[in-house]
Amino acid sequence: GARCLDGSSYFYYLRVASEPTTRWVFVLMGGGLCVTDADCAQRKKSVLGSNSSEYWQANFTPGANIYTSLGATDLLSGSAEANPHFHSANAVFLPYTTGDVWTGTQTEESEFNYAGHNNLRATIAHLNATRGLGAATHVLWSGYSSGGFGVFMTADVARERWLPARALVKAAPVSGM
Repeated sequence: GARCLDGSSYFYYLRVASEPTTRWVFVLMGGGLCVTDADCAQRKKSVLGSNSSEYWQANFTPGANIYTSLGATDLLSGSAEANPHFHSANAVFLPYTTGDVWTGTQTEESEFNYAGHNNLRATIAHLNATRGLGAATHVLWSGYSSGGFGVFMTADVARERWLPARALVKAAPVSGM
């Protein structure tokens, strides 16, 4: 299932374009990885492992929060000045709350839930069902740091299995290797 490292439900932020569009931008958040049990235990009590309102807000403003000041703020912005190429696209920010560089496929809940890949799949399925992602013609799949690594690891799967076959999909990892 779609969940964070601590077992809480996964979530995402969506900035709907000001006018209807078939263009989409996805940004996978970065933030290192979970290596040891001690590291994972610490991580799951933070912005990098939980969906707690202690760390995350109900509304999302690119660049206004510590977790977006690290990168990709321009790709998420609806401002033509800050984001001349993608301001008119729907923008999806995917918080990194699993510590598994977006590759986890764990389905059974446990002390540490590595479900990054599942979270991506569930987000795409939800957007297909509720926001018309299935009609997309252009998709930019990007991420920074461990999110960039996640782009390397998931772009082909997203293109081949989750996104519309007719969509032009481009991957743009920003660091990660």
